[in-house]
Amino acid sequence: MIDDDKVKRINELAKKKKEGTITDEEMEERKGLHREYVDAVKHSLRGHLENITIVDAMKPEEEWTEEEKAHAAQLSTKLQREFEQQNSADEQMRENIEGNPRKPEGESGRKMIERMNRSHQEVTDWVLDMAGHLPEKSNVLDVGFGGGAALQNLSKRYPDATVYGIDYSQTAVETALELNREEVIEGRIRLHEGSVSDLPYGDNMFSLVISIESYFFWPNFEEDVKGIVRVMAPEGELIIGAEMYQHEGLSDFDQRVVEKFNLSLRTPEQFKKAYEEAGLTDINIVTDEEKGWIAAYGKKK
Repeated sequence: MIDDDKVKRINELAKKKKEGTITDEEMEERKGLHREYVDAVKHSLRGHLENITIVDAMKPEEEWTEEEKAHAAQLSTKLQREFEQQNSADEQMRENIEGNPRKPEGESGRKMIERMNRSHQEVTDWVLDMAGHLPEKSNVLDVGFGGGAALQNLSKRYPDATVYGIDYSQTAVETALELNREEVIEGRIRLHEGSVSDLPYGDNMFSLVISIESYFFWPNFEEDVKGIVRVMAPEGELIIGAEMYQHEGLSDFDQRVVEKFNLSLRTPEQFKKAYEEAGLTDINIVTDEEKGWIAAYGKKK
């Protein structure tokens, strides 16, 4: 039987082979695990085949038994659902490849982040609900704002605050500007093109800093968290949230995304350690294991 530990080891060895760092002993181990995996798949397939009812396609439908009709309907629904799920995953992957989620560029990048504005709405609300009450006339910062939907969300939640956003994609800045044009003209939202590793803001400036679906692209996560803490006001809050973090339950699609775009996922323990080293307190790392989401909260002393 192939358990989670063996699957994890298979993936580790596959990565080492791809990088050219695998040893002869590990190659033999990989071959053995691969044979065991194939045998397990064959065994599982045989089990499924034994439970399949064969419907005579040559027999007119009006002659089918009720059991045959029910089985055909169930099988058709199942296959249609699987096809739609796979088609949706493939389409999203194609869109990501063309748009480049690490640094969206051009029309393909614009389309991708506009789709992300819609698809990330739920996780954004989930993250922002963790924020506490802000002082009046606060400054708020969104790091890696993408299409700008979270900026709009922040502006509505905190109408007395000035909302800042930084993203190193010119396409993201242009898209967010179009979405929030009125608020930008009024000075309530202020956008900057730049990197999380070189924040162009003064010390102790922000009462709340958020980042949604961005941390796995940061050049140096631990040091970048420290840079964010520098610009946070005393008692300021930091919340980093995403639909992916490092854990054993990553879906096949998420694993494909991680490998394709070289994402640097973190475990909840690594989030906690980075926050502690940056001097944050009241740390609370929340995960939704069913959805695979994470939100990491911390407060500056």
